[in-house]
Amino acid sequence: SGAELPDVSPVPRRLASTEINGARFAMHLDLGAAVSQLREAHWSKANLVPVEVKLHLIDEAATPREVTKAGIAAAVTLGRETTDHVTFVPFTDQRFATGAVDGALGLDFFRPYAVYANWDSSTYYLKPRGDAAATTTARLGRWGADVPQCPHPGCVSAELIAGETGVTLRVTRDAQAAHHGLEVLFGVTSATGKAAVPLIVELPTSVDQLTTPVPAEYAGATLAVLDVSPFPRMCPGEGGCAQPLGPPSASSAGPGPSGAPAPPSPRTVVLEKLHRLTGAQAIPPSADVQKAATGKPLGVAIVKVCLTADGKVDTTRLVKSSGVPAYDAELERTIRASWTFEPVETDGKPAPVCAQATFLPR
Repeated sequence: SGAELPDVSPVPRRLASTEINGARFAMHLDLGAAVSQLREAHWSKANLVPVEVKLHLIDEAATPREVTKAGIAAAVTLGRETTDHVTFVPFTDQRFATGAVDGALGLDFFRPYAVYANWDSSTYYLKPRGDAAATTTARLGRWGADVPQCPHPGCVSAELIAGETGVTLRVTRDAQAAHHGLEVLFGVTSATGKAAVPLIVELPTSVDQLTTPVPAEYAGATLAVLDVSPFPRMCPGEGGCAQPLGPPSASSAGPGPSGAPAPPSPRTVVLEKLHRLTGAQAIPPSADVQKAATGKPLGVAIVKVCLTADGKVDTTRLVKSSGVPAYDAELERTIRASWTFEPVETDGKPAPVCAQATFLPR
């Protein structure tokens, strides 16, 4: 009709000085975003290692965006509060000058808190959430008919099965929730009775049962549904998926000798910045692994590698499974047997460090 579109100014950003893996940025506080965002030019400064993902995001202007990479920050600090294992995707909003807004903190950061906003004083108040199990009924009931009444909380039953090849998670949908998409958050209690890393499970409408390998640390653990959503996120492949939400709980470290506090955790660095002395960066699947896979495609695998002060591999831990336990085990075994690096200095002295290694088998 020839009508002109008005030039609408964007809503002002609510900026806060935020530390991401120890580096400081000006971040918008976005309580309407599922994940956090950071300009890709800053990822190296923030020690974010990109991994392949498949996310469908919609911004505040209802513009859809497909995201193919994400990075996990070990720690994000805002004021006096810190959240572990926060997911970041590239910040691509061109309405704000580079340097004025570095990115946005989404609900992935705010998940441990109830948030109260006082707009008059430009202040957010963060209150740690109470016991998750005590408020499960209210959380599950907030979706109404979108999540129907079922025999099990969250309309799923789940079990962890230990076998010769590793630990397998099996999640089965209740019949009452047929043709409902589900995203289920499981709290995990380890075999020793301590809290372990939660699991999040995506069940598309076409998937009634998910069977997938999980890290060995879940052997003997018990699962409890903490939350559910009728909006599952997309998985790298078909058939649903499951993903640990963070690193092992630091509470398991305990006190040091004579009751002294445990030593601080090694700092996290980008693997590509380490000077490799021995071992190959790529670890292709062996013939035995390909046979064990029985034609199943290998997915992206992520292994956390911690080094001693002299650059030798101290520990490895599977962060994301390839989907084939035999390949997961081969990765950790090869890393421990062959990788060494030039020592990394902290404050002028060699110090232990950790890094994440990502493997993209073809």
